[in-house]
Amino acid sequence: MRTSLLRGRRYSTISSTLLLSGVFFISFFGAIGYFALDEPARADSLVAPTIIAPQNNAVVNGSYFSQNWGSVEGAIKYEYQSFYDALGTQLKYKELFKAPTKPNANAADGTLIWWRVRAVDSAAAVGPWSALTKLTIDNVAPTTTLTTSTPAAAPNLYKTSPTITGTVGAAEKNLASHTFTVTNPNGAITTIGPISTASFTHSFTLDTSAGDGAYTISYSALDKAGNKSAAIAPRTV
Repeated sequence: MRTSLLRGRRYSTISSTLLLSGVFFISFFGAIGYFALDEPARADSLVAPTIIAPQNNAVVNGSYFSQNWGSVEGAIKYEYQSFYDALGTQLKYKELFKAPTKPNANAADGTLIWWRVRAVDSAAAVGPWSALTKLTIDNVAPTTTLTTSTPAAAPNLYKTSPTITGTVGAAEKNLASHTFTVTNPNGAITTIGPISTASFTHSFTLDTSAGDGAYTISYSALDKAGNKSAAIAPRTV
């Protein structure tokens, strides 16, 4: 049995072989492991960066957003990695940043990103990785429809307070809220919402205490990435 030394760390091994991929294959008392030759030295004084935004499982619009983490004392730069998978085994991208932020633009709708960062000191030694954080890109606004209960007589003549229903299209995966705006016969405007819910529909009974006349209702929906539904024709009852 002989001893192999990798980056100042000593391993008692039965055998070690340098593969073409630049990785040592080592049998350590019968256990099999892989040690990358270019893994930098560890700096015990550095801590893992704290993820500031977007938080884990966040949904953002990909036209422009930034990934931000807390500064680490003793760091002169930060190593960023992103992955295709939740286990962090399929590397997608890596880069070094001097500031604790990574700007992004024009990310495709539906993209899933798992990412992490670690601090690097002036000796090129590294600290521990931050937690692997999931990010979803959503560039598509919700589609909506607005309906009312059937009037007692046409056109839109109600004897009692009607039910107003806003509905979001079933394709929406990241719904955040519904919002209604009601203008009564006196011109007073009331906003109902935002109503935070994952339900594709929301209904309410129209308050007709202002008396007879036309009530105009507008409706919109918002997703978790901040995409707002396009304007649709208001309903008057």
